[in-house]
Amino acid sequence: MMESFKEQYASLGFSFEKEKGRQADALSKRAELRKQKFERTKRMKLMYAGEQEAKGMRQREQDLQASLLAVNQAGGGLGNDELLRLLREWATQREQHHKAAEQEKLASTEVELDSKLLAALILKLIQVEKSLKQLRRLRRR
Repeated sequence: MMESFKEQYASLGFSFEKEKGRQADALSKRAELRKQKFERTKRMKLMYAGEQEAKGMRQREQDLQASLLAVNQAGGGLGNDELLRLLREWATQREQHHKAAEQEKLASTEVELDSKLLAALILKLIQVEKSLKQLRRLRRR
């Protein structure tokens, strides 16, 4: 009788371990499914955010175009023409000022070359002149 109890206990122990393993497998599968679902949701949120950002940019561009069109249509009187003329004058004067400042800067700049560097530049120039003469001779033939 004792042996039969031992056999029943052993079979129960085996069944217990088997059930424990099955539950652990089921738990790990559920955890993996949760992880996959989280990753899928994360990817979808990123895609949706990108689409929303692009949509917002397009909407802002359309709103800006519409407001510019409304301003141009509403302010079509003489005041607007005068403003544009003054703006163009300002832009040309600004450009002239920048050119004059750049010319003044170039005029006041002094380039100091080392004698070795100067000699090397002169030799390069002589070589370029010789090459140009050869090219001209070849073109004449």
